[in-house]
Amino acid sequence: MKESLQLLSEAKKDRVFDNSLISTFITCERLAYYKNILNIHPVQVNMAMEFGSAIHEALAEFYNPKSLRNPSDFERSEKEVKNEVRKAFLSNLPEEIRAMNSPVYSVENGLNLLEWFMEQPRIFESILEVEIGFVIDIGGYLYGGKIDALVTHPQYPNSVIVVDHKTTGRLTQTFLTVALLSRQFTGYILSAHLNSKVDCHTAMVQIITTKAVKPTPENPTGFRRVILPVNKSQQELESFIAETKYYINKFLECESKGFWPRSGSCGGYGSVCPYLPLCVTYHSAPPTIDQIDRSFTVSKAFEPWKELKNKWKILSDF
Repeated sequence: MKESLQLLSEAKKDRVFDNSLISTFITCERLAYYKNILNIHPVQVNMAMEFGSAIHEALAEFYNPKSLRNPSDFERSEKEVKNEVRKAFLSNLPEEIRAMNSPVYSVENGLNLLEWFMEQPRIFESILEVEIGFVIDIGGYLYGGKIDALVTHPQYPNSVIVVDHKTTGRLTQTFLTVALLSRQFTGYILSAHLNSKVDCHTAMVQIITTKAVKPTPENPTGFRRVILPVNKSQQELESFIAETKYYINKFLECESKGFWPRSGSCGGYGSVCPYLPLCVTYHSAPPTIDQIDRSFTVSKAFEPWKELKNKWKILSDF
């Protein structure tokens, strides 16, 4: 049965937990200390992440309800939509990435990818809204995040569907399996379920490859798109709440004791945790912010629910 939830004011000062913090904590408690307590990150630019973020912003513009792709609104021409999508990508691709001259993470490849994507068949019935920030009460704790888009789909009548965009260099079965099991989408489904007048038990993860694979007559560009449906029952949503509260309690316990143990999963073949040098140097106890060297930088805390372009009130008519 749908809970009656009072919307939380953005000005409310209670602490908000999100998927990024909890997933990091599950991976390694010490890593959560570095990323979510000290808020430090490697100075070296992550090309894949920055390129993916620029594509993400372009897709948000493409799925804007004022886009020609939404049958209910023809305020912008197709040419105007494409220009706005290109502009969103270019304005969000950092100069450091452009200077690296990567064949994959380049301006040319990004624009080619978006041109190809905008010519693909429309999958969603209607775009209700994009970039929706949320904060929900999960029984004494606040959980927040930002949903890429809410849509309707003919296969799911009387429901809203969460849409999330993902980019990847290689579309493997492992990637699809990890995406299917991700806690991130369960949290999004839960928030939409609690905040709308209709049900939400489904997310559609739109996965786009950033590298062109072998071209075919049907797909001469070589780019690929896969739509991965993620369905969650009421029992799974309730289990998510219980598990999330458990991990938040464990996080707060570590914080109160000042004890952040390492998981030991510091890397594998071909990849190493970028924070490993800190753990090697300060193996007995994690460093303070004053002990961090120049290979790391202090950044603003990641709070996606505060970077809202839209609020949950837009669901009041659904």
